[in-house]
Amino acid sequence: MVTFEGTQDPQEHIESYGAHMGVNTTCEALLCKFFPTTLTELAQSWYTPLPCEGIDSFSQLEKIFLDHFIVSKRQKKSSIHLMFVIQQEEELVSSYIKRFHDEVLTIMDISDSATVPELINGLKTHKLKWQLIKNGVTSYVEAIHIAQRFVQASDIFAPIDSQAKKKKNDKLQSQAQPHAKPYPKEYTGYS
Repeated sequence: MVTFEGTQDPQEHIESYGAHMGVNTTCEALLCKFFPTTLTELAQSWYTPLPCEGIDSFSQLEKIFLDHFIVSKRQKKSSIHLMFVIQQEEELVSSYIKRFHDEVLTIMDISDSATVPELINGLKTHKLKWQLIKNGVTSYVEAIHIAQRFVQASDIFAPIDSQAKKKKNDKLQSQAQPHAKPYPKEYTGYS
């Protein structure tokens, strides 16, 4: 069972405890009796001096617990947070998609109409952005599938692209270097 030290989200702890104990019992007295076994450190220090006779139910203990540790409660995020997930210069598409998806997972009840435009707006890779827009993607799942196929194709062609860039750079460098014209043998340097 997960323990609570006092710095995590107290609501998540209550939900986790309830799910775990719900399998074993719904008896209020047992819920109250076993709850302190999940507390450590600061939370245990908080619980120890509580008067046992003043708590009549688990819902009352839950309220006291949540009220005390409310500052540790994780703030809910909204789709507005996705506006700030932007692909960085030189960041791989796969890395950006993972960061974006990790942020999506932290937002409750998010809709495709909020997710897809922010995914597209945050992209710096114009080829993928164009592909998503061209296909008229409206589903986040569909957008992620297209992005994954784009990443796979990019990984396959990366060695070919890097060889082509190297050849092009070598050619440009050879053209940029001035060709030294040899002086005639009789040239002495004086006019």
